[in-house]
Amino acid sequence: MSFPPTESSQDILRKQGAPLPRTPRAPSLAQRRPRKTRNSPYDGPGASSMHAWTPAGFQDPPQNHDTHPSFSTPTPSVPSRTVEDRNVLPHMHQSDGLPDSSRDFHDARTFVPVDSAPRSRRPLGNEAPETTSKRGPRTGEHISRAQRFAAAFAVLREGRLTAVDLFLEILDSSKPEWANFRRGLLEDDKFGKVLDAMMALPQGKTIIETWMRKGPCLEMVLDTISDEMDGVTKALRLTTTDVTPAFIDAWSLDSTVGAAGREKAPVMMQILRRASQTRLAQEKNTVKKDPTAFCHEMLANISNHRSQVSMNLQAIQGLFVWATGCSRQMIDVLQKTGFCISYDSILKLVNNLASCSIAQAREVAFGPHALCWDNINISTSIFTEQRENGPAKVRSGTVAILYKLPNAKREDMLLAPILERARKAPGLSFNADIRPTVDQSTAFNAQLLAIIIRILMQFTKGWESYEGLPELAHQIRRQLPPGYCTEQFPVRASTIEESSVEGNIAVPEDVYIGQLEMTYADVSPYAIPTVDDQSTNARVRGAKLLRRKDVNPFTRMEVFQQAFGLFHLCLNLIWALLHIHRGSLTQLGSLTYFFTLLDKARLGSEHPDYHTLLAALMQILHGVILSAWKEKCGHTSFEAFAASKPTPQALLSMAQDILHAYASPMDEAVPPLTKPKRPADAMDTDGRSDKEEGDDDDSAFARGGSDGAPNPQDDRPHRNLRILTRDLLYVAELIRAISDGDIGRIEDILGTLAMMFRGAGSNNYCTEILHFLHNLKHVWTPEFANIMRDIMLVNTTGHIGHFLPIDLNIEHIIGFLKILFLAKGMYGSWERLGDISAAINHIQRVKKQVGSALGAKYHGRSHTTPDTSASVWKVFHKVQELNLLKFDADRDGNDATKATVDILKSGEQKLKSSTLGTFNKKLKAFHTGVSIDDNETDELPAVAINVASNDEVLSEA
Repeated sequence: MSFPPTESSQDILRKQGAPLPRTPRAPSLAQRRPRKTRNSPYDGPGASSMHAWTPAGFQDPPQNHDTHPSFSTPTPSVPSRTVEDRNVLPHMHQSDGLPDSSRDFHDARTFVPVDSAPRSRRPLGNEAPETTSKRGPRTGEHISRAQRFAAAFAVLREGRLTAVDLFLEILDSSKPEWANFRRGLLEDDKFGKVLDAMMALPQGKTIIETWMRKGPCLEMVLDTISDEMDGVTKALRLTTTDVTPAFIDAWSLDSTVGAAGREKAPVMMQILRRASQTRLAQEKNTVKKDPTAFCHEMLANISNHRSQVSMNLQAIQGLFVWATGCSRQMIDVLQKTGFCISYDSILKLVNNLASCSIAQAREVAFGPHALCWDNINISTSIFTEQRENGPAKVRSGTVAILYKLPNAKREDMLLAPILERARKAPGLSFNADIRPTVDQSTAFNAQLLAIIIRILMQFTKGWESYEGLPELAHQIRRQLPPGYCTEQFPVRASTIEESSVEGNIAVPEDVYIGQLEMTYADVSPYAIPTVDDQSTNARVRGAKLLRRKDVNPFTRMEVFQQAFGLFHLCLNLIWALLHIHRGSLTQLGSLTYFFTLLDKARLGSEHPDYHTLLAALMQILHGVILSAWKEKCGHTSFEAFAASKPTPQALLSMAQDILHAYASPMDEAVPPLTKPKRPADAMDTDGRSDKEEGDDDDSAFARGGSDGAPNPQDDRPHRNLRILTRDLLYVAELIRAISDGDIGRIEDILGTLAMMFRGAGSNNYCTEILHFLHNLKHVWTPEFANIMRDIMLVNTTGHIGHFLPIDLNIEHIIGFLKILFLAKGMYGSWERLGDISAAINHIQRVKKQVGSALGAKYHGRSHTTPDTSASVWKVFHKVQELNLLKFDADRDGNDATKATVDILKSGEQKLKSSTLGTFNKKLKAFHTGVSIDDNETDELPAVAINVASNDEVLSEA
């Protein structure tokens, strides 16, 4: 091996333009001999041949001419150095600061280490402290840092050494003489700075990465990952019994797996994050494709692969995939990948959740609560073998739900005061109890004006500044507070059929005594609100009559205080309007005419869909009201009308004109109706005289003839359209009040709705409303009456505008159960249905939590609410084209149009003449224990409307 010629430090200084040090007089041999200190680390063999520092500079030790013949001529010493020079150049030769090139550079004894701080050098091991001596005065010129480094590198070159050789020499733990250097290198993260500097070099980075992949560094990383995963496995440890309702409510991906990753496995999370995306994605994909959730999934999957009991995420995701309809085979495949637990474990988990839910329901049952139940019909395989004791094609049962009453007090639920008031309660009076009061009529009129104005602003532009004005908003009557969230507690579904009086007796017995394990003494002292459809309420009243002599209020069914479900009320109302206003295609302004115009042929079928029918009715109403605005606004276009900036008071005034001119029946040009004679028993049932009842002519809804007024029969399409618009406004207000959670607005129109049901021939729902009004005004205490009002609407989300009738909520639950049960042939059992029913709340919550954690939204990215404005404008243009809002005695097609029944006017007459008296008579007989038939014969066909959410036809006898 050959080395390039070396140059002395003086040559380097000359090139850099630095002043040369002065060369002192050559010292004698005695002066060049290094001083020996006691217990010096340099004593020993070879110590005499080492260069040493003295106050006069570097001194060359005596030469052994036998070993080093080239050192026969003494070399003058170098001049005195500054402190910095001494620390940097401890081995410089006396002549020029560099060792003689003729020496043996492989002999380590020729280089003497000098501590960077020689005055305070720490002794090594057990050696005694080194003696110090005063240094001489500084001589020579100052040498810069760069010059010192250049001289040091020259020393390494002349010694045929590299910086790596020096580095390795210092790091050699077998040489204690370099301990101070090693200590200085390893303190204050100096070695980390060395590695950082090497990583900054392209070639150095490659060398370090190569070493890390194959050296002990790789094993160290693997050990770190293994230790971290041990911690994650312990943190995510879980059993099926640990999955409780409280655990599900508090669970989130970030608080479980995310927290375990941050606290227990930071290195592993960094590796997963880097492996899950490219460098480009790491720089640019900051929102759309965040790998955090994916890394959490991978971390949990690896942890589950290490230990099956580490299933914090797998248990939740198992419930999710099972609830979304995955097959058993698919679930078992996902279990093999660590995504979820096995199918059998999921069923055990559901059973455990059901047991926990029953325990929660039992706690609620000891406080103020309501109970609602409804039937569930499960269809089995169409290939079911018809044999003795074989399964039926349709299997029926009952689903029951308890609702917590947050604002109710225990003393307000006492049953004894309610029963005492019921025995003394008078019958209903039309003027006092049925007909709306002045306050109710005024409030309802304001609600209709708000609806009419909202229709204008919903389908035309330029009204943004009017949004939120209190003058145009609905009046609040009795609205549930914002943020109100109903707590519901389903129990296990049973095989009891509630379609009979006996079945309705058995259902609460199974719930309270069988499932909740309560006693009769626990449930008898307090009233239990129940809100059901009309047929269920009628059967419960029959059960009360059947059990009136039983041993306690619970078995007598007296604890159950009843109200009707608003969803079934609305369903029966639009069914009645469909029957009254259906007409035919040749009748202008009939529902069939508008259905054909809107291409809604399915609404003419035997079982129309509820949601489609309701949407079509609202589209017809909106189109007619827009046409009325066109007639009243006085502008050529709605844009010009909006640009005119009418005041809120002007809008209200025009809306009032629209209500009277286009949404109220015409005065019939017929003689006034004579007051029908009432039976004697009907007159005396409520203890009130005819004078107290009032005459028909005094009623707010009575219509008398007037001289010179047009005869409505001369333009039946116009007459029928005004009645249809009026009836649809009642439906619109009912739907809007339910959504807003204002039961007071619904109560304002209950008497009117009773008349409309009676006029349409729906006698049972008219009677059901009368029962509720009688209890509300005469039987229940004021505090309990408010409890009954508030329980009729529920909000399971707490969001504004998301209220729904309590009976519709249970229909939704039944729909979910049918999806989860998968009872087709052999796939289900009633025991499993019971578990699903009790745990349905938590299963639904898991679906939302997992979907939200992984970014799987309920709606797709392209999902939008369908725009039905085209249908509204179709109705608008057709009404404008036929001029249906204006009376035309010579209208074509008038003879082919039949006059529609004014169900409000007809219902008022029937209610006064016979219905109210018959109701009071039956009510008196009921309280005296006389057996009566509570059900009446409806003149309407049985309700046969398909509800898509339940996938069955709802019908009530």
